[in-house]
Amino acid sequence: MAESSVVVAGGGVVGLTTALGLARAGVDVTVYEAGAATPVGTADYVYHWSALPVFAALDVLGPLERAGIAAPRWAFVVPETGRQIVFDLGVLADEVEHPYHLTVRREVVVEVLTAAVEAFPSGRVLRGRRVTGIAGDPAGVTVRIDGPDGPGHVRAGWVIGADGAGSCVRRSLGLGMAGHTWPERLVSTTLGFDLSTFCEAPLQVWPGAVQPAVAQLIEDGGPGGERLWRFAYPEQRTLPEDTIPGRMSAMFGAILPARADPLVSDWSAYRMHERVVGTYRVGRTLLIGDAAHLTNPTSGLGMAAGLYDALSVVERLPAVVEGADPGVLDDVADTRRRVFCDQVSPASAEHLNLSFYAARNGILAEKLDRLAALAADRDALRVALRNQRQIARGLRKTQTST
Repeated sequence: MAESSVVVAGGGVVGLTTALGLARAGVDVTVYEAGAATPVGTADYVYHWSALPVFAALDVLGPLERAGIAAPRWAFVVPETGRQIVFDLGVLADEVEHPYHLTVRREVVVEVLTAAVEAFPSGRVLRGRRVTGIAGDPAGVTVRIDGPDGPGHVRAGWVIGADGAGSCVRRSLGLGMAGHTWPERLVSTTLGFDLSTFCEAPLQVWPGAVQPAVAQLIEDGGPGGERLWRFAYPEQRTLPEDTIPGRMSAMFGAILPARADPLVSDWSAYRMHERVVGTYRVGRTLLIGDAAHLTNPTSGLGMAAGLYDALSVVERLPAVVEGADPGVLDDVADTRRRVFCDQVSPASAEHLNLSFYAARNGILAEKLDRLAALAADRDALRVALRNQRQIARGLRKTQTST
């Protein structure tokens, strides 16, 4: 039976970030990821400005910046009226080193993080191996794994559950997730039609009545080159998923210029949740990221919270592996859960309500007037943005000024 000091279940962005931090600290860590190949899709493109210090602390921000698009501005756009309200993260330029959101494809982030983990002799990333269950005891955790050679098991001192919304680790612990699922699904598409014809900002929120949506520039070929956008919009979850393409054609016909081809290259549909597990720690197992909490993706704060979950674990777990009091992990688990419940989920829900429901509820004009006043007041905007740093609560060495 193979042994690792730490097993990370899930080789997505949050799991790999955790593994990289532990490997850098000299901890023996193995990542087990069910997918045999690097994931490709329409999710996890935008990394919130407040979370970029996590990547900087682990020395991987440079390659991600080179592969991605810095977005210092974002805008609320109402295509049917032409109104635009542009926000500028440059108001933080004298306080933070990276005053912008970063748009980068998920597969690039996974590849960069995987290479960084495997550059350390103590780090391993094993793909095509699914964690199917765990059993903890006072001395460690037995992890069941199904891989190319069939089912087996390994022994670990600690397990980090970073295996997403359907987390097997969480279910093995007998933990549910309290909260609710939004009545709409999110349909995420990749477009070749250049949405800068509506607004130059690389991040856009469309809260209008015709078709609410969020959009991000995900590939910029430069002058004359191809530009690709991610365009995500809500639709009723009760509608058949297999007929989305037909409805999509009608939707784009209503919002794009006459006879314009949206040039959709791929799409995915997702349910949207606001849910959280009752505890992030059970014995020698910790839950982080989507295995611990779920929020709608319109604000980007869910991924940011997961990255700070990872960094919080990285700061404490190496000492615990070496014999320090594991009680410090309770503090991490409790603090990170409070951050999600008190800040991340309410802010994300408010952003979704503004983005997708304000026009339907007849309050869009009032909301946009308030946003316009905030965008025009640099001091007020700076204060509002500073408050987002609270997402890093629980860190010993918070680096949100970098």
